[in-house]
Amino acid sequence: MGDLEKRLELAMRGAEEVVTVDELRTLIEGGGGKGYLGFEPSGLFHIGWLVWAYKFKELIEAGFKMKLLAATWHAWINDKL
Repeated sequence: MGDLEKRLELAMRGAEEVVTVDELRTLIEGGGGKGYLGFEPSGLFHIGWLVWAYKFKELIEAGFKMKLLAATWHAWINDKL
């Protein structure tokens, strides 16, 4: 499996739907795209967080430039922490 195919598989692993594989392939060939994950935590870290954390890691390995936006201040003022 070539590097491009490995990165494509990483980006698609666990995805319910990929709108166009060709567009994803083009993004990866061009050095990857940009993405972000934003959430307001509703309690302490637990095993369920590993699902998104692992996907976040895979997208970085596939070449995407990812940002993590954790709204911890919002969780605090909403009494979720």
